[in-house]
Amino acid sequence: MTFSNAQIISTLTATGITPMFYHGDKEVARKIIDVSYEGGVRVIEFTNRGPNAFEVYTDLLKYAEKYEGLIIGIGTIILSCRRYFAPRWPRFARNTTSSGYLAPPPSQNL
Repeated sequence: MTFSNAQIISTLTATGITPMFYHGDKEVARKIIDVSYEGGVRVIEFTNRGPNAFEVYTDLLKYAEKYEGLIIGIGTIILSCRRYFAPRWPRFARNTTSSGYLAPPPSQNL
């Protein structure tokens, strides 16, 4: 399934968390998907960090079809958010961490 940037942003905002992980074992990666979805996660970033990352990722895409509305990306979710938000909210580009956590803007009252 394909999701627009707006759908990704909306889902990220509603969920409030985006797990980012890599595991070379398909069964372990599937269990991470299961547990994350059961816990309310609807956006997952699978990192391209291992020699068989593409193989595991393609398996996860097929496996995750059973979960309605689950968005899985590989090096795409956070980049999409930055491209979408940066022109609209310049602080977004400065305040996102590598894990995709949207850090609060620095306090003006220090």
